[in-house]
Amino acid sequence: MPLLDFNVGSDLYNSDHFPIIVSYADSGGAIQYPPRYLFQRADWGSFMQLADITESMVSTADITEAVQNVVDCLRNAADNTIIKCSPRLRKFRRPRWNEACRDSRREEKRLWNIFRRYPTTENHVAFKRAKALARRIRRRSQRDSWINFVSSITSSTSSKQLWKRVKAANGIYHEFSIPVLNTGNVTHSDPLEITNTLGHAFAQVSATDSYSPDFVAIKNR
Repeated sequence: MPLLDFNVGSDLYNSDHFPIIVSYADSGGAIQYPPRYLFQRADWGSFMQLADITESMVSTADITEAVQNVVDCLRNAADNTIIKCSPRLRKFRRPRWNEACRDSRREEKRLWNIFRRYPTTENHVAFKRAKALARRIRRRSQRDSWINFVSSITSSTSSKQLWKRVKAANGIYHEFSIPVLNTGNVTHSDPLEITNTLGHAFAQVSATDSYSPDFVAIKNR
């Protein structure tokens, strides 16, 4: 079973060719972050009622069993009264992306879909205009965001806050790093191993063995 799936995208994304979308062939290949408790949204009243540690829980000959009973009681109470966050990776937006950028991008995609279905001159002109307008709005938003960022820097701004804002402006977040990669029963955590595994998957897809017989016949002409 291949590690990755390769599909042709339906949007040009300001390019002259359709991009190739690479995704995991097996949903288990991508590791999700463990869900965390959202303590600010907890029902502490119900938690105190469920987290009732009785004497029978700790009155055991084995101390390990007593500790496990207490842990299970607290964990059960937490699971039933405290909401957990989603294990999916958070999708961060750059600070310059606002509602105007979103609406113009949505209109650009709408007119692009119309032009794909009905490739007329009028639809092509409408799509080009929407594309130019969306680009102009994004550039203006980027300029305004940069002005606001520079204006927010004062003598009391710490270096940590400064670099955090700089990275956010460039869309750099630590959460986007790939911690581990599963391939069958093998787990890769070293960055070099992950790189080699992905490179091997790309090589397999690009190899002659992956070509269809019809394509090989045309290629060998």
